[in-house]
Amino acid sequence: MSNSYNSSTLSINPVLGTFPAGNINIQPYWIVVLQLIFVQFLQRIWNYFQ
Repeated sequence: MSNSYNSSTLSINPVLGTFPAGNINIQPYWIVVLQLIFVQFLQRIWNYFQ
């Protein structure tokens, strides 16, 4: 279960280091922004009809 690299030589985020290699799915920032806009839009529609 040891990693194939020397973790002491790498400067990485310790949280990201806990994920298996190749299974990290980080969304681009613009997708996060679009999700926030979409949720804001849905909330405004929901509140309009209540």
